[in-house]
Amino acid sequence: MDNRITKKRLNDMLSYEWILIVAISVAIVIVWELIFSVLSVKLTVGQQFKCLYDYEVDYAGSEKLSKDLFEQDVLSPFVIESGREHLVNDDELINARLGTQDVDILFTSSAETDGYRRVNSYIDDFMYPVYSYEELLKDAKDYLKSFLEYDDLDATDFENLSEKKIEENFLIQYKKDNSYRTESQKQEGIKLEKERIKNLCKEVRDFETALEIGRERGIFYIYTRYEQLNRLEGGYDEFVEIEAKDQAFGLDMGKLSGGEVLPHSYAKLSGQTDATDTVLIVFNFKSYQPDLQYESISVINMIIRNCTDIL
Repeated sequence: MDNRITKKRLNDMLSYEWILIVAISVAIVIVWELIFSVLSVKLTVGQQFKCLYDYEVDYAGSEKLSKDLFEQDVLSPFVIESGREHLVNDDELINARLGTQDVDILFTSSAETDGYRRVNSYIDDFMYPVYSYEELLKDAKDYLKSFLEYDDLDATDFENLSEKKIEENFLIQYKKDNSYRTESQKQEGIKLEKERIKNLCKEVRDFETALEIGRERGIFYIYTRYEQLNRLEGGYDEFVEIEAKDQAFGLDMGKLSGGEVLPHSYAKLSGQTDATDTVLIVFNFKSYQPDLQYESISVINMIIRNCTDIL
């Protein structure tokens, strides 16, 4: 039987079976993509940290911020991907990022124009889950309390926490993570988790100190939400949850001084020479990232340490 491959036979095959060849090739690509999608490690919301710069804010400072976050080892090892992005002059991009929880902190403007402040529009809009720093501190403490050996102890002291509870929580959170399949991988992950919690204890203590001293020095953007102000003044909106008035909703970059780093090297309004009217706000996606929501505390602390003498 003559099975030789000749030019004529090859031409005949390509002439009559090219559709089949293309179909098989496409099928192979699709199957490969499906296999890659199923087996690849998918990052959770908490495993990604994103810093956004509003359209009025100079994006050049993002490079310095990213450099210092990396060199000073600010983010925990469980944050696999960190990034920065500049918003355009509309709200489509920020809405898209918030819709996928792909944003943790945002530099924006507190400059007033005809009674309008950009930062207030974020704080007052219920679609934007902006944290007050007091609520962020409370949630971080409550998170640490979940690991307490005994309920009446200080949760910011790592020695008071149960390593067994930390280990159990880690195994639950990363049960489906391909990075922790083997026993040795799990043990390494548990070791890193204990280090993360220990560091978070320190960061929460420092954050509480910064809030206390920083309020006296005026380094925070203090504000009362519009709905809450309406309630306090006798408004009729019975669905508004009562909150404390005059909360710290942002770090006022223009009020930072006394440190080795000038705050405008991290963020400033476009065309400005200093950080006046530039505010750092934090978004609350605790329900999506219950363990890694508090990375923003470490970032705020880093800026305060570098730009002031408070910590």
